[in-house]
Amino acid sequence: MQRILIVDDEPAIVATLRERLEREGFAVLASSSGEGALAILEEGPPDLLLLDVGLPGMDGFELLRRVRARGLDLPVILLTARGDEIDRVVGLELGADDYVVKPFSARELVARARALLRRAAEVAALRAQVAGQQIATTTIAGLEIDQTRRRASFRGVPLQLRPREFDLLALLARHPGQSFSRDALLRQVWGQEEFFDARTVDVPLPGDEYGLVGNFWAYTREQRGWPCGIWRYNGAHLLCQEAPEAYYTGEAPQPTTAASATFGGNLRLLGFTLKATTAEGPGVYRAGGTLPISLFWDVATQPDEDYSLFLHLCQRCDTPPIASEDGPPLEGYLPTSSWLPGKPARDDRSIALPPDMPPGRYTLLLGLYHPDDPSEEGRLAVEGGEVIGNDRLILGMVEIVAGEP
Repeated sequence: MQRILIVDDEPAIVATLRERLEREGFAVLASSSGEGALAILEEGPPDLLLLDVGLPGMDGFELLRRVRARGLDLPVILLTARGDEIDRVVGLELGADDYVVKPFSARELVARARALLRRAAEVAALRAQVAGQQIATTTIAGLEIDQTRRRASFRGVPLQLRPREFDLLALLARHPGQSFSRDALLRQVWGQEEFFDARTVDVPLPGDEYGLVGNFWAYTREQRGWPCGIWRYNGAHLLCQEAPEAYYTGEAPQPTTAASATFGGNLRLLGFTLKATTAEGPGVYRAGGTLPISLFWDVATQPDEDYSLFLHLCQRCDTPPIASEDGPPLEGYLPTSSWLPGKPARDDRSIALPPDMPPGRYTLLLGLYHPDDPSEEGRLAVEGGEVIGNDRLILGMVEIVAGEP
C-alpha cells in the first residue's frame, strides 16, 4: 500500500484529506509541524508528501529544502494559500513537483497525487533500465550514436543535434521497439530540476511547423521567468501570460484585429490574430489542415473560476459546427483563475479542419462556458461586438479551400 505523508497544521484539512485518501486505498501519515515531519521521514520516507507552505515555526519551504538536501526524491505537492507567482516559483525551484492553492478540491488533489505516483514509478523503472544498459556506442538500422563523444550519424552522415535532441535520440535508440509515456520521457531526458508543460513532447498536428519535440516551457535561473513556447509555433495549443516573442524581439505582439467584447462581465477579449497556413495568407485555410489563431485576453478582476472556451466554424450556425476547438486553456496549464488584471494573456489555438470539409465561406465564433456545464445554459453572456444570441461572438469570416489531392 502506498503511503502519503500530510504535513499541515489545520486539523480540518488533515481530517478531510485523510478520509479521502484512505478511502482511495492509501496509507496516511500526518504531522502538524516541520519538525514532526522530519522525525517521520527518519523512520522511512513515504511515497508522496503533501506539504503546507504556511507551517508555524519551520515553514514548508524550509522543510522542502531539508528534504531535498537529504537526497530524498519523493514527489511533493505543495498546499498553499499563497497565489502569487513568486511563491509558486520558489516552491518549484526548491524541488516541489506540483502545487494546489487553498481552498482546493480533494478530488483534484487525489488525481494529482495519483499522477505523480504513476510518474515516479515510470521514472524509477526507466532509470533502472538505463542504469543496466550504459553502452558507449549504440548502432541500429544505420544510426550510430557515440555516447562518450555525444555524436550521432546516420549512414555515415553526421547529425546536427541540440543537447536534449541527442539525449532523446540516444534514449530511444537504446530501447528499440519500446514505448514511453510523455511523463517518463520528460523526467528522464529533461531531468527533475525543471517544470514542464504537458505538450513538450507531442505528436504534431497537420500544419505544425516543428516536429516531435515542439514546445518547451522551463523556469530558468538565468531568465527568472517562464518563456512560454517557441516563436512561430504553428498549430499547437498554448497559452502564455507573457508572449514569448518578447524574449527574442523585445516587443510583445499585438493582435492584428482589435476587439472589445466582455464575457461574463469580466473576461475581456482585446483582439485576435489569424495566422497564415496557405499562400493566400490569413483567412484562407485548406481542408485537412489547421486554422491557427491567437486570442488576446485581459480581466477586470482575477477570476475565481476556471472557464473553458470554444471556437466554432459554421455556415448554418443554428446547427452543430463543421469544425471546432473546445476545451480548457492548455489542459489547465494556465487556467483562467490565475489570470491577473493588466497582464494580457495570449491563447494560441488551432482548429483541426476535416479533410472532407466542404469549401466555402465560414463564420468563426468564440464563446466561454463553465466546464462543468457544456450546455448552452452554461455559456457566459457576451457584451460588445457582433453576437449570435447573447453567448457567441462573431470573430469574422474565413474561407476554406479544398485540401491537397
